[in-house]
Amino acid sequence: MTAGHNFGWIDDGKEVEKVLSTLPMPLVQGNTPRIRGTKPVLLATFYRKVVGRDAPKGPQGIGDCVGWGYSNLVNHIAALQCYKVLSQKNLLTLTPEDHPLKHTARTTVVEIYEDVASEVIYALSRVEIGGQRGSMQDGSVGAWAAKAIAMYGTLSRKELQRRGLSPDYDKNRAKQWGAQGLPDALEPAAKQHTVKNVSRVDTFDQAAALIENGYGIAVCSSQGFTMTRDRQGFCLPRGRWDHCMFLGGVRYDREGLLCYQNWGPNAPNGPLALEQPDNTFWVDRKVVNDMLARRDSFTGTAFDGYYEQEEFNGDWSH
Repeated sequence: MTAGHNFGWIDDGKEVEKVLSTLPMPLVQGNTPRIRGTKPVLLATFYRKVVGRDAPKGPQGIGDCVGWGYSNLVNHIAALQCYKVLSQKNLLTLTPEDHPLKHTARTTVVEIYEDVASEVIYALSRVEIGGQRGSMQDGSVGAWAAKAIAMYGTLSRKELQRRGLSPDYDKNRAKQWGAQGLPDALEPAAKQHTVKNVSRVDTFDQAAALIENGYGIAVCSSQGFTMTRDRQGFCLPRGRWDHCMFLGGVRYDREGLLCYQNWGPNAPNGPLALEQPDNTFWVDRKVVNDMLARRDSFTGTAFDGYYEQEEFNGDWSH
């Protein structure tokens, strides 16, 4: 464990298998696009082009890491949809100031994008899927969250604000909703924002092919790491974290995937590579395979399958 940081993944293979039996596309095996294995791809690149900043970094306040990992997954799914619209309209290089109209297609799309509330996913995963109503013990199973975003949906922080609630992350709300469930009045709105498919990811190659085509992965494992990156931006495996994070980048000069932490900016610290966000670290191929071998890591899509994304065939050099 790492002092001062929160975890919260529940390792329960029986629950994962129970969820898998109910999913239309439980495994990405056989459904992934081809792997290119050449240029590095950072999902932060298109996220920044759409939103103008990095994805939320935390800090996570209780053992609700599964809510954070899956909110990052949904955030990137939503940003990808915006990216595709902007790319089709050749508006990715424009800013509102560049355009003579007050509201351009770009500003409209950016206004549509809204960060997802991690507390909502955490609550739905624990209570609606996991049956943990009344339990004040922290934690969730990754598969519970995967099914929750597909079956019960999500809510944005702006939507909470529109309903008179604070849009800011609230660890006390996460604790309360994690025991009592999402308030009934919010459930119909959440169901309007479901993820089409969720599928388990089991290997580095599967994850790399998905990331190359814009699909991130919420990764759950017991693998811990050092809290200082090496000269290439990697953290080395050390200790145990029962933890959920997000995988959103791949590189091949030193084979690895980019892992997003939930503990705030500059956690971990140390050198950055390939313009990675400051709350991320690269993880070597073997370690990624060990993490995914825990069999509770999922990707998601707004479509019926995991198709090649032509938008990601361009120059991803940094």
